Amino acid sequence: MLQLSSLLMIILLIVSCSPIMHHTVASAKNLSSSAWFSPCSDGSTAKFQTGFEGQSQVISKPTSQRARFAGSAGIDTCEKKNQNLSTQGPVFGRADIQFEGGTSEDRKAQVISDPNKSGNNVLHFWLQKPNVMGNDRQPLKGRVQMNLYDNKNVKQVKMTVRMYLHPDFNYLRSYSDKMDWLTISEWWNNAGWTHESFPFRISVNIVKENPGKSSPLVFAVHAQTSSSNKSANTKKKRWDREKVWEKINRDFAIPIGQWVTLEYGFVEGDSQNGRFFLAATAEGGKRTVIFDIKGYTYHPDDPNPDGLSHLNPLKLYTSSQVIEYVRSQGGALQILWDDLQLTACSASESVKDGACAIR
Repeated sequence: MLQLSSLLMIILLIVSCSPIMHHTVASAKNLSSSAWFSPCSDGSTAKFQTGFEGQSQVISKPTSQRARFAGSAGIDTCEKKNQNLSTQGPVFGRADIQFEGGTSEDRKAQVISDPNKSGNNVLHFWLQKPNVMGNDRQPLKGRVQMNLYDNKNVKQVKMTVRMYLHPDFNYLRSYSDKMDWLTISEWWNNAGWTHESFPFRISVNIVKENPGKSSPLVFAVHAQTSSSNKSANTKKKRWDREKVWEKINRDFAIPIGQWVTLEYGFVEGDSQNGRFFLAATAEGGKRTVIFDIKGYTYHPDDPNPDGLSHLNPLKLYTSSQVIEYVRSQGGALQILWDDLQLTACSASESVKDGACAIR
C-alpha cells in the first residue's frame, strides 16, 4: 500500500511539472487576466483598435446583464504605450457589453467567425425579443451595446468601424409603421443616469420614414438635452422633445447584407465650434459624407463641459414593436461589427491636422 502511494505521488509530480500542463495553465491564466481593452497613450492622444481576432471573446452567463471582453485585441496602435501620461490628456475608461434585461435566448453579443469570409472574426449583436421592461413589466425596448465608460478629458474623437446589417433587416423595409429610432451609436456629454448636471447626448439612428411602403433605411442623427421631468414608464429624467439639432440623410440607402465602413468625428464645442461628422463607404463603393454638422456637442447651458465621459461606439437599441415585427417574420435584428478603431484627443490637439482631425 505504501509503495502504491509513493508511485502515485511520483506520477503527480511528473504531470504537474510537464511542459504541456504548464502551457495549459499559463494559457488559461493569460486568457483570464489579460486586459482586452488596453488603449495606448502618448499624453495628447489615446488609441485603441481591434479586429476581434485571435483570442478575443465575449464572456457572459446566460442571465447576466453585463458581459466582458477577454483575450487579446491583438493590435498595438502606438509605440509609446501608456507612457508620458498627462493629467490633462485624454483617457479611455472601461469597456464592456450591456444588455439591461432578458437572457441569452433574447439577446446576445459574441465573437464569431465571419459567415462571409473564412478566417475572419467579427463581433455579433443579436436581438430577437425585447429585453428591457417598463415599470408595468411589459416589454418596452431592446438593447445590446458596447460601453466605453468613465472616460476623462476626451474632447475630440475619431472612430471608424465596419458594419454589416444582416439580411433580416430587409423585413424593416416594409414595416407597417414609422421607425424613427434604431440606435447604432450614442455619445454622452454628460450621461443621463450618472446624476451629472447638464445631460446631453448625440444619437445616431437607422430610420424608415414611410410607413407601410417598401422603402430604404437611412441614417438620422440628433442632439438632445434632458430636463428634470420624469417619464411615467421609467421614472427617469425625460429627454426633451425639442432637439438641440437633428438631421436626416435621405440620399444614402444603407446597404443590407453588405459591409459598410463608418467614419465618425466628434469635436466638443458650442454652436460655432462644435462638430459631429459621419461618412459611409459601402464595400466596393465611393465614400459618402452622411453628416457634417456644426453645432453644440455639449449641453448649451453647461458652463464647463468636460468631454465625452461615456460613449456607446457600437449599439443595437430600438423599440419592442420593431423587434417583435422582425421576429413575427421569422427573423432577428442582427449586426456584425469589425475593425474598430478609436482615437481620442485633448482640446490642445489641432482640430485641423491633429490625430482626430475630420477630413
